[in-house]
Amino acid sequence: MKEKRFKKFRDNFYKFSTFYAGNDQDFTALKQSWVINKIVSKRKSWDINSLTTFIQSLPYEYDFFQGDFFKFCLLALKGTFIKTSFLQIQDNASIELHTGRDTENSSSNLCDYYINLRFEEMFSDMPLLPKLTGFHVYPYKNDFSKWKTKADAAEEKHRAFFLEDRDFLFSLICFFGMLRPEKKEYYYKIACLEDEDFSSPDIEKGKEILIKSFLDGTETKYINKVNALIKKELLAISLLPDKKISEIYMDISLNESLKKKYFLQFSDISLPKTIGVNHDFQNEDFSKINIGDSIYVNNMMGAHKIIQSYSDYFSDADLAFLANKKEYLGEQSKINCIKSFNLADKDREKDFLPEDKNTEIFQKKLESERLSIHEL
Repeated sequence: MKEKRFKKFRDNFYKFSTFYAGNDQDFTALKQSWVINKIVSKRKSWDINSLTTFIQSLPYEYDFFQGDFFKFCLLALKGTFIKTSFLQIQDNASIELHTGRDTENSSSNLCDYYINLRFEEMFSDMPLLPKLTGFHVYPYKNDFSKWKTKADAAEEKHRAFFLEDRDFLFSLICFFGMLRPEKKEYYYKIACLEDEDFSSPDIEKGKEILIKSFLDGTETKYINKVNALIKKELLAISLLPDKKISEIYMDISLNESLKKKYFLQFSDISLPKTIGVNHDFQNEDFSKINIGDSIYVNNMMGAHKIIQSYSDYFSDADLAFLANKKEYLGEQSKINCIKSFNLADKDREKDFLPEDKNTEIFQKKLESERLSIHEL
């Protein structure tokens, strides 16, 4: 970036390098802290549609299926994220059901991954717990005994935030109730609701996976509380005429318009249909953008590419909007060209970045850090 006025925006990105077969490669990535803070700051307003839109707008390394980002969203957004992920996984399951083949996110890999999720492992190293739960532990000062009492009380509150949340627990039961680890095929290990033989989650199986797998390692007293809460809720629902658990906790569907927004999944920058793709004499793909033409910026990476490489072709007002005012929740923003230029296809498309192993969300904490006493 050429101008100091974009420094604050630039601080949301970082560069990293890889070394392979004698070659260095440099990459620019969106900082994980920006993504996490955006997730947390909007945690009370997300629904399945807005959250789907946001996650689809992110770089490829953030998705609905597995990894550190999945685990963070699972705890940070609880039921909302579980439902959102459930719908995405059902899309995969539908492809497997109707084509008889596995998908990029194969149900075999995902089923094994979900079966091996452990609440205690995630809870112990979950960042931003005080901010998520509203229960803070202030740094130790002089009286260790007094601090320890408050720290223990806060941990109980943090744990109750998850294990006493009916929506979180029953969303997980429905989620786990779609897993079929006993299947021998590489695919079909996550059931599809379009299957006539599996029209709703297996609640008993989901509960079993929750208690025996997900809560494996959790103290018995907490598991007993979870069991009691589940039994009470099941009894209450059984008194409702013709009501299923899944109808209460998973009666969800995506807005139809979201299913057609492929630009969010694959493009940082989009073009109007009136602008075509050209090929120069070196067979490099680009699009000719003329004075007065508009393009659409889909996300943070798209804005970074515009400000970094194409700032001479847009007005100061448009650039300032991208740097300071755009929300970046998955909305498209139109900006107008003031000077003709060629927009490279590689800049329009999302980048496939190698894994940067220095950016793990769930880094092991020291015992003194487990209650996030330094996160205030």
